[in-house]
Formats: sequence, structure tokens, C-alpha cells
Amino acid sequence: MTADPSVYAGVIYFSTYTPDADRCEMGVGRVYGIRFDDCSPGLDTDGDGEATSADTPYMEQTGYVSGVAITAYGTVLYGTATPDDGSVVETLRVATDPFMGTATVAWMEIY
Repeated sequence: MTADPSVYAGVIYFSTYTPDADRCEMGVGRVYGIRFDDCSPGLDTDGDGEATSADTPYMEQTGYVSGVAITAYGTVLYGTATPDDGSVVETLRVATDPFMGTATVAWMEIY
């Protein structure tokens, strides 16, 4: 793992890096999304809008992948670094309801 994991909407997200056997080549970075209740894939990797057993539990990138951060709107952010492209922030859209059926409440509605 390249950083601490993050848990959001029932899915644990974490990043890994596997170096290439040739030290002059970039290795492979992965961002995993695994449901913590049954370890099924938590990422929609086939583009159908749902995370199912047909999806892989990770997205693969060339180069080093930094830690994962999740925005308030359910977008997963992670950074990649390669000698050719430099540092880039990538995004993933989660397949689950980011608010898990709840609605945003303003402070004026509480008090």
C-alpha cells in the first residue's frame, strides 16, 4: 500500500504499487475499491453504472499511485506520477449512492 486506506459509502479504497523487474521501467499502480461487508468489487470498471461481480476490484495505472481521497460528492481522487507525464490527479466516480439515501442538511434546519 502506498498510503492509508479510505472508507466511503461501504467501500474501502486503497492504492498499491508494484515495481517493474527492470529498475529502469515504471511499475504498475492500482487503486482498489472493495466493499467491506462481503469483499466484492466496489468500483464500476466496466462502465455499466453498477459495481457487480463482473467488475474487477481495481483500476490499473502505469506508474506510482499516491493515496486516495474522496470528495463530498463521491468522487474518488488519486494521484499518479510517471517520468513522462509528471504528476497528475485522476478521478473515479463511485458506483454507490454517495450519501447512502440521506440528504444534505443545512445548519439552519437543525437549530
